[in-house]
Amino acid sequence: MKILLTGSSGYIGRNLIPKIIECGHEVYILTRKQKDNLSKNKIHYITHNIYEDDISKKKIETKFDLLIHLSWKNLPNYEKDIHINDSLLSELYFFDQIKKLSILRYMVSGTCFEYGPYDGQVNENTLCTPNTPYGISKNLLYKHLVNQLFDSSKVQWLRLFYVFGNDQKETSLYRSFHNAVNENKKQFYLSKGNKIRDFIHINNVVEKILYLIKHPSIYGPINICSNNPISIKEFVENQKKILKSSINIINKVQTKEEFDDYDFWGSSIYFN
Repeated sequence: MKILLTGSSGYIGRNLIPKIIECGHEVYILTRKQKDNLSKNKIHYITHNIYEDDISKKKIETKFDLLIHLSWKNLPNYEKDIHINDSLLSELYFFDQIKKLSILRYMVSGTCFEYGPYDGQVNENTLCTPNTPYGISKNLLYKHLVNQLFDSSKVQWLRLFYVFGNDQKETSLYRSFHNAVNENKKQFYLSKGNKIRDFIHINNVVEKILYLIKHPSIYGPINICSNNPISIKEFVENQKKILKSSINIINKVQTKEEFDDYDFWGSSIYFN
């Protein structure tokens, strides 16, 4: 299978690409930086700014079985209007360009924030009422793809929940806690520790994506989640046990209402 991919330097992309190669697929990566092709690893780089350049000038004649689009601008500022005023417009431009290529189907990263302020379990049939510019923009993009650009049966829309793992950004909860333990800090301060979330390890995310690559009959919104409701504090306490640490976890008092002040977790009609 020939797979065109964006977001190769992002967290999911970095972990996904080696596994795609292991499965025997060829990966064509759209990247802004000039890189040498790695023919032995079945990786081909196409130098291209996906949000600015005209892709027709690349004269790409390859027929792709799948596009995996993991890019998104202006993260992680979920509450900023820049997602509507800039990120969404950039995505619309990208897909206007990408439809010039020969691609059989499309796998695109969405977000659990599309569901909005919902308490309880959400699945793919749950009504979306997003309350952040990020969630609104992602949901609008999905509707545009399936209503305006492509056959809806050709779009796999990945609603990602709270992904964690070793090579995340330093500012992530998982890395922040592990760093605090490694630095022998006595205390770790936690925000919204009592809130329920759905944390899913990056390895499980990759497994689900690989499964979806092999199953084109699954399409539309797809929750990439663990189906395991757990409080943020319990999640951190579990990491504390794994690391055999004695660090003191302190739940900070919340002084103002925030956009994600609700308890929710995912389930999927496609995964057990």
